[in-house]
Amino acid sequence: MTSFQLMKLLSGRPSSPFSQRRNYLVIPNVSWGFLSYEADMLVVTKARYATEVEVKISMSDWKKDFEKRKHKIPDKRIKYQYYACPMKLALRHTELDLPMGWGVIGVEDRQIKILKQAIAGDARKLRDKEVLILARLVCFRIWKVEAEEVVCSS
Repeated sequence: MTSFQLMKLLSGRPSSPFSQRRNYLVIPNVSWGFLSYEADMLVVTKARYATEVEVKISMSDWKKDFEKRKHKIPDKRIKYQYYACPMKLALRHTELDLPMGWGVIGVEDRQIKILKQAIAGDARKLRDKEVLILARLVCFRIWKVEAEEVVCSS
């Protein structure tokens, strides 16, 4: 299972707590324009709280993530943080010293299971402007338009 396939299952399954149908926005690869680091997936609930989901496919990648800056300086706009992994890898989360508050999601075939619930951080609701910035990032992902590609003729 690839990272992209895992994110598609998380965001596409109606039974998933991270599905596009249950939430206001589900955005892959959020970084510039919103966060000071890259999040594999950001979910904005209808109540306007943000959840970060980091996708890990290997144990070495998962361990390497602990060294990142985001664990030292938390973003006050992120309420919940999860690692999502293929089920066999997710079940090994007890072998790791997970960052405080992070939860774990296991994904197998079409089953999505929260193995360790994330602890709510001291986050605030997103402001209108922040939601619009994220919606704009979604549009960039959909259209993939580069400035050089846009040609207007009269």
